[in-house]
Amino acid sequence: MSVNNRNIKATEGVDTISDIHSNLATNYGVWYVKKGKRKSILKFQEAGAGGLAEVRAALDETKVQFFLYRVTGVDVKAGAKSIRSKFVRGCYTGASAPTMQRANAGIIQSDVFMFLQDAQLSFQISALSEMTEDIVEAKLRAAAGAHQVQFFDFANAEARISGKKKAAPSPAKAAPAAAAPAPVADDDADDAADDAADDAADDAADDDDDTAAAPPQPASAASTDALELTYFDGHGRGEAIRLILKAGGVDFTDTRIGFPEWAKMKADPDATANQLFGQLPILTHGDFKLGQSRALQTYAAHLALPSTCATPKAAAIDAMFQNAHADVQGFVYKCLFGDDESKAAATAKIDETVAPTMQAIERNLPDSGFIKGGDIPSAADIVVFDLGTSTFPSMKMLGVDLDKYPKFNKLVAAVGAFPAIAEYVASRS
Repeated sequence: MSVNNRNIKATEGVDTISDIHSNLATNYGVWYVKKGKRKSILKFQEAGAGGLAEVRAALDETKVQFFLYRVTGVDVKAGAKSIRSKFVRGCYTGASAPTMQRANAGIIQSDVFMFLQDAQLSFQISALSEMTEDIVEAKLRAAAGAHQVQFFDFANAEARISGKKKAAPSPAKAAPAAAAPAPVADDDADDAADDAADDAADDAADDDDDTAAAPPQPASAASTDALELTYFDGHGRGEAIRLILKAGGVDFTDTRIGFPEWAKMKADPDATANQLFGQLPILTHGDFKLGQSRALQTYAAHLALPSTCATPKAAAIDAMFQNAHADVQGFVYKCLFGDDESKAAATAKIDETVAPTMQAIERNLPDSGFIKGGDIPSAADIVVFDLGTSTFPSMKMLGVDLDKYPKFNKLVAAVGAFPAIAEYVASRS
C-alpha cells in the first residue's frame, strides 16, 4: 500500500513491508524523509535480517527516519516450539535533522504509520536510549497481558538467512514518468494536475540523489530561518518557552527588552507585537510570527522535542499541563499586579487559591520519571518545572507550601537534572 497526499509521498519499499510482515528473512526496514517541492517524500534506505540492532545502527542524527521491524516471541513447552511474531514501527527525529523536518514529523507520522501497516508498538524517539531491547520487551509484555512468551529474539535468528537489501531504484528510474502509475488524487481535485507534475519533478530530483552516495540532506531554507523569542528580561511567561527550546538544543535569539523599549514597541502600530495581540512574548521564525505564550510553548515543543508530542494523545497531555501552568501563573500574578489592597489580599490567600490546581497537577503526575515516560522531558514536564523554579514570581516566596506536593517536587528535580536544562539553569539570571 502506498500513500500519496498533500503531506507525504510514500511509495518506496512496499515489498520490504510485505516481507517483514511475512515469515521471510527480511525483518526490518528503514526509510528517511526528504523534502520535495510541495510535500515530504519517504525514501527507502535499507532492509535486512538484523532486527532491532541493525535498525539502531541505521538511525542517523542528521535525518528524520521511520522504521519497521519484527521481533520473534518464542515459547518452548513439552519439546514443542511456538513462534509469535510482533511488529514495531516508529519515527526517529535526529537531533541534527533540519528543524522544519523535525517539526513536520508529527504531521506526516500517521500517514507513514498507515504505510508501514499494523504493529503492536509504535515509537516516537529522538535518542537511541529511548528504544533498547529492555524497553521494547517491557512494552511488548505490557501489551500482551496474560499471554506471555518465554523470551524475545530481537535478531529473529530463526529466520536469518540473508543480508541487507539495498535501496530500490526510485519509481522514475524504473519507468518513464509518463508510464508510471497515476498518483493518488488529493482531496482538492483542482490540484491533482499540479500534484502529478510536482511528483514527477520530485522523482527526477531524487534520481540525482540516488546516483551516488549523497551527503546528509541540508536543511531547507525554511528550517534555517532565524528563530527569535522576544520577551522581558525575566522569567514570567517567556521562561517555559526558553526551557523547551533549550531542552531540545534548538538555536534561537533570546531577545530581552526593558519597559522603555516595550513602551516604544506598543506605540508603533507596525511592531510585530501589535500585529498580533499587543502582548509579549512573541516568536518569529522567518516570515512566521506567533503570539500567546501557550501557542509559543506548543510550537517550541514541535521544533525542539517532536518525539514527545507526535501523537494527538501526547499533544493533549501537553495542553492539559500547559493550561494548569497558565492558571497557576494567573493566580500568582495577582499578587504582583494591581493596587496595593488587591495585591495584599491575593498574597494573603495564595496558598489556598492555587491549592485546587496544584492538587490536580499532583494527582496526575507519575510516581517517578517524566510524565510520558522515556528519557526526554516533554512540554508538560517543563511547564511543571517552570512552576517550581521560576523566580518571577516564586510561589514559595509568596507563601505557597510546596512540601504538600511530593510528586511535583520529584518531577521538578528530574527535569532539573536533564543535562540541557541543568546547563541552562546554571547560567540563567
